[in-house]
This record gives sequence, C-alpha cells and structure tokens, in this order.
Amino acid sequence: MSTQTIATRFGLFRLIAPLLLVLVFAIALAVQALSAQRRQRQAARQTLIDYADFAAFILANGARQELERRVPYAFGPVRAWDPGSGQPLPPAAVIGRDRVEAERCAAESPAAPMYLRLDLRTGELTTAGDSLHPARASWLADTLAADVRTAGPDGAFRHLFTDRRGAGLLVYTAVRDTADRPIALYAKTSCFSISGTSVFALAMQATPALSPSLTGGLPNDSLLSVQVTGPAGDTIWQSTTQYAADIAGRAAMASMWGGARLTVHIRPELSDRLVVGGIGYGGPPLAAFLLLMIVGFAGLAIVQVRRQQELVRLRERFISNVSHELRTPLQQILVFTELLRMEKLSTEDERRHSIEVVERETRRLIELVENVLRFSRAGSGDDPLVIENVLLEPLVRETVQAFEPLARAQHAHIALDGDATLVAQADANAVRRVLINLLDNAIKYGPRGQTVRVVVAGVDDVVQLAVEDEGPGIAPADRDRVWRAFERLEAETSAAVAGSGMGLSIVRDLMTRMHGSARIEQAKRSGARFVVELPRGRIP
Repeated sequence: MSTQTIATRFGLFRLIAPLLLVLVFAIALAVQALSAQRRQRQAARQTLIDYADFAAFILANGARQELERRVPYAFGPVRAWDPGSGQPLPPAAVIGRDRVEAERCAAESPAAPMYLRLDLRTGELTTAGDSLHPARASWLADTLAADVRTAGPDGAFRHLFTDRRGAGLLVYTAVRDTADRPIALYAKTSCFSISGTSVFALAMQATPALSPSLTGGLPNDSLLSVQVTGPAGDTIWQSTTQYAADIAGRAAMASMWGGARLTVHIRPELSDRLVVGGIGYGGPPLAAFLLLMIVGFAGLAIVQVRRQQELVRLRERFISNVSHELRTPLQQILVFTELLRMEKLSTEDERRHSIEVVERETRRLIELVENVLRFSRAGSGDDPLVIENVLLEPLVRETVQAFEPLARAQHAHIALDGDATLVAQADANAVRRVLINLLDNAIKYGPRGQTVRVVVAGVDDVVQLAVEDEGPGIAPADRDRVWRAFERLEAETSAAVAGSGMGLSIVRDLMTRMHGSARIEQAKRSGARFVVELPRGRIP
C-alpha cells in the first residue's frame, strides 16, 4: 500500500471519526430514552392495573355489603330459638316466612326458593319449598357439615354457589347449643338481586370505585366496565357498557361467594387522567424517529465526506495526469526550438522535421487546453451549442486531415469511409471536438503502425460516426466506467500511457447536449469501436 493511499485513508478516518462518535453518542441517548419510555410505559400500565384491582376490590366489597344487609332477615325466626328452652329445632320452612326475602328474588327467578335444615347430631337433611335431587342433597349435607367447622361466631353467614337455579346462592347459618357447639344448619337459596336490581349494579351506583380527585367525580359506569364470572367461567352479571381494554383488575370474592371473580376494565380514554403522561398507546416513540433521523444524517454526512475525499483524489489524479501530458510536448518543443536557435540542424529536412514536431506538439498542447476548458465549462451554461444542419462527411474529413500529423508521429494511418450526403443536426465545433478526442484515444491506446478507421453512415433516423482502432479493446464490464471523468482503466495506467481522463467524459457530455448518444462496441477484428449517433438532419 502506497504512502499516499495510507495518508488518504488516514485523512478520511480523521473526518469520519468525529461523526461516528456523535452517532454512537446519539444512539446511546436514543436507546436510553427508549428504555426510559419503556419503563415509564410499564410503570403506567402497572399503575392502571393497580387502580383496576382496587376498583374491583371496592365493588366486590360493596356488592357483599348490599347483599348481607338484607339476607339476615330471613334467618330471624331461627336465631330467635332458645337452645335452653327444651323446644325442638324449628322446621326448615320457618326460614321462608320472611315475605320481603321471598319477594326479593321473584323478579330474577320464578322458581320457588328451597329451604334446608341439617341436623348435625343425626346427619338428617330436611327440605321445604323447591325439591332437591337426592344426590344433590347428599353433596350439600357433606359440604355444609364440613364448612361449618370453619364458620365464624354464631350469626356469621356463609354463601355457596348452586347450579340448581342457575347463578344463585345458598346462604346458611349455624344454630348452637348452650355449650356453643353447632347442632344444626339452616340454609336457603337466594339470588343476586334486590327488588330486581343486581347487588353489583347497586354497588356500582353507591360506591365510588376510584378517588374522585382522580376521576373528576365521574360515575363508575363512565369510568369502568365490570364482569362477574362464576367458578366455571360463566357470566353471572356484567355492566351494560363493556370497554375493550387489555388492562384488567380482578378481585376474588370472599369464600362466601363460592369462587366468583369480579373483573374490572378501565376506560382507555381515561388513562391520561389517571396516569400522568398516559400509557403511551401511540405510534412509534419520538426517540425512535429522532434516532432514525440522526442515523440518516450521520450516514449522509459520511457519504458526503467520502465523496469529498473522492473528489480530492480525482483532483490529485487530474493534476498528475495533466502535468504528465503537458511535460512531454513542452520538452519536445523546447528541445527542437533550441536546436533551431543554435543552428545545430545541418540539412533542410532536419529543420523541416523539427518545425513539424514543434507544430505537432503545439497542436497537442492546444487540444489539451481545449479539453480542460471544455471540461471546466461543462454544465455551467457558459459554452452554448448551436444546433443546425451539418453536412457531416466534409467536416469529418477536414478534422481527420488536421489530426494526421499527430497520427504520423505514432506511425498510424487514418482511413475514412463515409457518405458525403449525410446531414446531422449538430454543432460543428462540438462534432470536431468529439472526433478529435476519439482519434486521440485510438492513437494513444492502439499499437504503433495501426490503421484507425473512421466511418460515417446513416442508420434509420440517425447518423453514425464510428472510430475503430486495433488496440486491446475494452472489456464489457468496463465500458460504462471509461465515460466517467478522470476514470482510467488498470491496463492504461500500468502501460504508462499519458492521459488526463477527460476526453471520453467530454465526448459523452457533448453528445448528450446534442441529443445524441455514445457507446462502445467490440471491433470486427480487434480493438474497440466507439460509436456516436446524432439525429439525422436534412439539406436546406
């Protein structure tokens, strides 16, 4: 690797390194922002779940209170029995005398209530009201007998689900003897309604599930939706409005509810009110967009730096190539001028040859300067073309004759074959410049003593001008590269062929401005065939 290449790469690294550091720093900040946003979203989500859990607990407790305020009246006759009076246990039907309790559930279920008495001393189960299947009766007797062992003090009520009448309750209480031992259980079927209104609806109306300071005093049905399910997942009750939210709070009802669960969904639109900043349900976070923008700008800056370095490299190559091309003809001119001045040339033929060399190299210098000027004016609008009908073959012949001295210096011959009647729509000076660059290219890269063929032909609605040499040719993969400014192929540079890398770039630029085209083909024998096409014109 050359010292210049190492210096160029080091310079590129010095320019890109700060950008990379800024990019890394920006990515770190963006990742930190994304992480903070994710943590905030998780915290906000957990806060809403906590709110929902709290609301579920409040509503479940409110429903239990609504129910237990009314159920105890049904057991009044049982609780009034005195175990020391010597009177027998009251029958099961005695707990059905409460008319209010009997009417309370009528709106929810037309079936008759069922009343039970379980004598814990004998295990006898007696019923009144609605009938009970024997298997169900045996299960209830065993369940009640086991459950009473964990019952609270006398008068505590336990509630179990029953599927006998759908979603309902079996409520019961224990009767104790004088030694405070449970001797009997009295139970009855009940419901979740109070005068046709569910205890859960009453709890929704009576108990604020969330603090008014958070909700602004909105009622529960505007804040959340509720669903109550049984142990098997069947819906016992649900609020009229159900909010489709993935954040839910759940509360298991007390054991007296037989495994029921109350689920609360908070209205999604209220997340911003309940949690500062909301839960972040929006689209991709702003930090992600900022990160993409930073990466994009950094990438663009790196590309621009690389392009700038490439321009610097091309400029250095251009200066080197042009200096090399200038040095050779100038040295030739200087040598033969000094020979003429010092009268070291003894014969007329030698003097004539020296003058021809000076003239030829001067023409080469003029062509080189013209190329540099042409290239500097390309695309600037300072070099307008005059498109007109041009008789092409005479113009080509005149240009070939003017180029002959340069061709003879390489012992090359130029053969012209063309139709003298063809007219092209073009700028005459631009066509001359195109042909000179193509001829110069053919002479440079072709072998000494070759014959360069120039052909002018008409094809359909275009006029073709082709220049064919006998050089090594150009591989198909490289045929697009050679048209670029300052681009030279590996074989050219390794062969130490002088060149500025501007000639073919100027050709393509001029052809484009004249609405023509330029391409490279394989010559019939060997070498490269450069073809330019111009729109066909007509003789005025």
